[in-house]
Amino acid sequence: MRRAKLLQRLTLFTLTIYLITTFIYQGDSLSALDPKHISASQELPVEDPDGGPEGDSWIIKWKQEADPAFQSLSEVLSEDVTFRISVARPAAGKLDRGQWVQLWQSSPYVDYIQENQAVEVMALSNDPLVGEQKYLKQIHAEEAWDEAKVNPNLIIALVDTGVDLKHPDLKDNLTKGINLIDKKKTAQDDNGHGTNVAGVLAAAGNNNLGITGLVWNTNIMPIKALEASGRGDEDKLGAGIRYAVDHGAKIIVLSVGLYRYSPYMEEVVNYAEQHDVLLISATGNDGKDVKYPAGYPTVVAVGGATPLNKVDPHSNYGPEVDIVAPWNVYTTALGGGYARNEGTSMAAPQVAAAAALIWSKYSEMKPYQIRSLLRQTADDIEVKGWDPYTGYGLLRIDRALKEVYKEDIYENNDRRDLAKPLPVDSMITADFSSGTDHDWFVLNSPYNGKVVIQLVSNDTTEEEIQLTYSSPAQAAGKLYSNRPVQTIQFQVSKGLGFIKLNLVNSKLDKPFKYKMTIKFNMNPDDFEDNDREFKAFAMTARNQTIKGTFHQINDQDWFMLAVTNPGTVRLKLTSNTLRMDLALIIQKKGQESQLIDLGDEGETEYSPLIDVAPGDFYIGIHNAVSSNAPPVTGEYTLNITYNTKYTDPNEPNNKSYQASSVVIDAVYTGVIDKIEDEDWFSFSINSESLVNFTLSHIPLDRVMSLTLNNYTQKRISIDVNKVGESTLKLQRVLAKGTYFVRMSANQAFEHQLYKFMVAADILIAGYIDIAGHWAQASIVNLTNNKVISGYENYLFRPNKSVTRAEAAVMLVKAFNFTEAKGNEFSDVAPNHWAYSFIDKARSAGVISGYTNGTFKPDQPVSRVEMASMLANALKLKGTAGNLAPFPDISPTHWAAKVLRRMKAERYISGYADGSFRPESLATRAEMAEIISKAIRRPS
Repeated sequence: MRRAKLLQRLTLFTLTIYLITTFIYQGDSLSALDPKHISASQELPVEDPDGGPEGDSWIIKWKQEADPAFQSLSEVLSEDVTFRISVARPAAGKLDRGQWVQLWQSSPYVDYIQENQAVEVMALSNDPLVGEQKYLKQIHAEEAWDEAKVNPNLIIALVDTGVDLKHPDLKDNLTKGINLIDKKKTAQDDNGHGTNVAGVLAAAGNNNLGITGLVWNTNIMPIKALEASGRGDEDKLGAGIRYAVDHGAKIIVLSVGLYRYSPYMEEVVNYAEQHDVLLISATGNDGKDVKYPAGYPTVVAVGGATPLNKVDPHSNYGPEVDIVAPWNVYTTALGGGYARNEGTSMAAPQVAAAAALIWSKYSEMKPYQIRSLLRQTADDIEVKGWDPYTGYGLLRIDRALKEVYKEDIYENNDRRDLAKPLPVDSMITADFSSGTDHDWFVLNSPYNGKVVIQLVSNDTTEEEIQLTYSSPAQAAGKLYSNRPVQTIQFQVSKGLGFIKLNLVNSKLDKPFKYKMTIKFNMNPDDFEDNDREFKAFAMTARNQTIKGTFHQINDQDWFMLAVTNPGTVRLKLTSNTLRMDLALIIQKKGQESQLIDLGDEGETEYSPLIDVAPGDFYIGIHNAVSSNAPPVTGEYTLNITYNTKYTDPNEPNNKSYQASSVVIDAVYTGVIDKIEDEDWFSFSINSESLVNFTLSHIPLDRVMSLTLNNYTQKRISIDVNKVGESTLKLQRVLAKGTYFVRMSANQAFEHQLYKFMVAADILIAGYIDIAGHWAQASIVNLTNNKVISGYENYLFRPNKSVTRAEAAVMLVKAFNFTEAKGNEFSDVAPNHWAYSFIDKARSAGVISGYTNGTFKPDQPVSRVEMASMLANALKLKGTAGNLAPFPDISPTHWAAKVLRRMKAERYISGYADGSFRPESLATRAEMAEIISKAIRRPS
C-alpha cells in the first residue's frame, strides 16, 4: 500500500512539474514570469525555455509578494500555486549559469532557487511474493537497488546439493554447472537446500513471478557436491571449489561446513584467494564453534541475525565471524515452489549477493577489498565494535554500494588507548598513511598459546614492518620484524594483549597497504609429553578432574591410574568445542584395550562401570575427527570417578548367633556386599545406661535400617535414614543386659565403608553427668524427693551456676512453702516458669528483691547469697561476736553473723584453704548439697 502511494505521488509530482514547465514555456505566460515584471530591478534576464543545455532547469520558489505572477496559473494548477513554484532555464547566449542563478537569488521576490534534479521511481520488484521477503528491508535491499541490481557478467558458484534447474524463478539465471556426485547427471537438486540458497541469492527479479533474489540478473553456477541427504565428502567440496575457480566463477557460496580443520581444504580456499575468487560461507547453526570452511581466514564467515537485529542464539560464533545477515528467509523451493527457511545457510547468499552487486559497480576491486567493504559498512549491532557473535555487524547492502571504500577501516588507532579488536584466526587488511603512522590492535587470546602472524604487502612495493607485543601491564613490549621472513611468532597468555605495527622506513611519504593473517595455537597441556601409552602420565586412583588439549597434529593423551585396592572406575569425557570428536581407550594392564566412541563432534563420551584390581589401569584420549587429527583451540575435561571395593572385616556376621561383639565407644566398619546381606552386632551394659547408636558414612543413594533387639530377640526399635542422609543416630535408655543390633540396606554397596559405634553413659538418678561427683549423694537425694530436676539429654549440669529463680524453686520444694501473697516483682510476669515459686519464697521470707522493685530471676546466686537464702528458709538468727567465720569474711560483713551460725551448726563449710569465697557463684551441686544437709537434719 505504501509503495503504491509513493508511486502515485511521484507520478503526480512529475506530471505537475511537466505542466508547469509547459505552461511557463508558452509564449503568453512567459512575460508574466519575466523577472522584469516582478522585480524592482530591470537587469534580471528573461527566462528562455530554449536557452541553456538540455535538462539544465531550475525550480524557483516565489515569495508572497509575487502573487500577480501566478494569476494566470491559478485556474490550471491550484496545488502548485499553493507551493508558489515555477521552473526556468538560463537564457541562451546571455549570462553564464552561475551569474544567472546568482541574479535570481538576489531578487526580493524569490524565496529560493534550486537545481531541478532528475527523479526516478525507486527500484522495486514487481514479483508478487516479494512482500513475504521481510529480510530485504532489514538489509536495505530496496535502497541498494537504486545503485545496482544486476551483474550479468559475473558467475556465482553455488557448491551445495545442486539447484532446481527447471524452477521458473531461477532457470534464466542459471549457467552450466556440474554434478560431482554423478558426473553423468546434471546438477539437479534432489534435496532442496541448494534451491533455497539460490533463490535468496538470485531468483529472477522484476519478472512478475514469485520472489526476487538480491541480484535480479546474474549467472549462478550450480555445483552439486552433496548427496540427497544433505551430506557429502570433503574431497567433493574441495573439488567443487576448484571447479568453480577454474571455470570462471568470481564468487563461491558455501552454505555447508564441517568442524574438522583440514590442510587440504585450507589449500583449496587459498587457491581461490590466489585466483581473486571470493569465498563466502555459513558459520553453522549449532550455537557453538564456527564450521569450516568459514573458519579459514580468507573466507567471509557469515552468521545469522533475528528480525530484531540480534544474533540468533543458534548461530555459530567465534573469532572467525565477519558479518551476520538475516536468519529467516522466504525463498525458492524444490519443484518450482516457494518456502520459508532459516539458518546461516540462508544468511550466506545474502552476503554473496552484496559482493556481486559491489563488483557490478566496482569491477576493479580485489576479494580482500570486498571483504573489507562489507565489514566497514555493516551495521554495528549488540556489542560495540567487532565481537565473536556478530562480527563487524549486520549486512547493509545499501551502504556497501553507496559509501566510499576505506583502505583501512581501523583508523583512528594510532595510540594504544585507541587499539581496535583483532580477532584471532582471521585476516585483515589496513594501511599506513605514511612512514610515521602507527596501527594499534588489541588481541584477546582464548587460552595460553602461541600466535602466528603473517605480515605481507598489498602493494607492489615492499617495506619492513615491525610488530611490538605487550601485555596490559607492560609499558613496552617485545619487538619483532617481518624480515627476513614474513611470519612472526610469539607466546601469549590468556586474556588481552596489545599489538603495535609500524614501518621501519619512517620517511615513506605515501600510503602503504598491508595484509595481516592471525592464527592461534594452543600450548601443550600440563601432562605432556604423554602421547604414547608407555609415556602415560601416572596418577593415584581417586576421584579427580583433568583438563587437557590437543596442541599438535594427531595428539594423543595417555594417563595411568595406579590402583592399590580393588574398586570400580567410571569415566566421563566432555569437550568445550564441536571441533573435537572425543574418543576413549581403556585398558587394564595385560589385557585387550577397549575403544569408546559413541558420540559425534562435541558430544560427551561415557565409559561403563569398570571393575579394577590392584595394578595399572590405562586411559587414552584422542580426537577421532580423522586419523591425522589437526590441533584444536579448545579443552576437553576428563572426570574420573573411582570407588574402592571394600571387604567387610566383621564377616561372617549374617545371623544373630554370628553377631560381632561390640566394645563400647569403639568404631566398627563394614559393607553390604549384596542385597540379602545383614550385619549383626551385640553389646552388654552392666547398669542402666543412656545408649547412643551412630551409623555414619552411609552412601547418599542408600537407605539403611538399624534394628535393636533385646537378649531374647524381641524387637525394641527399628530406625532408618532418608535418601541423601549419610548418618543415622538414635538414643535409648536401656537396663542392664545384653542387646543385639541388625543392619541392612535397600541396595548393596562395596565402594564405601559404613561406620558403626555404640556409646553408653551410666544413668544415676536419671543423669549421665553426676557419676563420681562429690555431690552425687545430695543430688540423688533431692532428685528422688523431687526437689530438683535436670535438663534435656539427661543432664544435671552440677557445675553450672544456680540462678536466683532456680534457688527459689529448690528452697520452696525442699521446705514445702505454700503461702502465696502475690508476686510484686516487675520483672517476674505471671507466665514466668518460676512465678509461683518466687511468690512463695518471698512470702516465706526466704528471698527479697532489689530497691527498684525487680527480682532478677536469671542472675546467678553468689555463695553468700545462697547461705543467706538457706538461713532464711531455716529461720536461723545470726550469732553475735567479733570473730570472723572465715578468713575472707570480715566480722563487719553484712552476712558475718548468719554465716557464723551456719558454720557452727555445720550447714556450710569452706574450702581446703579455709576460705569461703562469698562472692564466687554458687553451683547447682553446692545448692543441692546444703539443701540436702538441711532437710536431713531434725528440726
